[in-house]
Amino acid sequence: MKHVFSAAPRIACMLLVFVLLFVSMTWAATSPTAEVLEYGLYTYDNKVVVVEEQSSGAAKLSNIRHLKTTLDIPILKNNFFSIKYVINTDKPGQVLEIELRVTTPDGKVSTGKLKAVAGNVTITNIEFTETDNPGEYVLEVLHKNQVLFTKNINVIRQ
Repeated sequence: MKHVFSAAPRIACMLLVFVLLFVSMTWAATSPTAEVLEYGLYTYDNKVVVVEEQSSGAAKLSNIRHLKTTLDIPILKNNFFSIKYVINTDKPGQVLEIELRVTTPDGKVSTGKLKAVAGNVTITNIEFTETDNPGEYVLEVLHKNQVLFTKNINVIRQ
């Protein structure tokens, strides 16, 4: 005598495999990645702080110049570290909330949030001043607690 329900466990198992495969492919496709295009030491001539409606105070810099590609950044007036990167997803043009996390040599963590457009160049600047301690600063760029990239910046007092 044949059992009528003998194929049911096999079909259920196949359905489960297809569902798990679909979920894993969907999750992998939506995880963003980042590509660093350029980083290093930059300089500028003048800085004007502009307070806009949606900003706590953005600085407008004039005559910005890339001095060299390096992670060794001296504390000098009108110099800063900058990094240019592109965040890629399967949906170009998608607006993503990015978290910037900077850990200082003494372990203090500062965070900030920005909106980045997938596929467009994003620029992050960090200006070190005389009040900052020399040593290694760790810059992390994250999306939903996933680290997209990390750069270790060596700040040097001159």
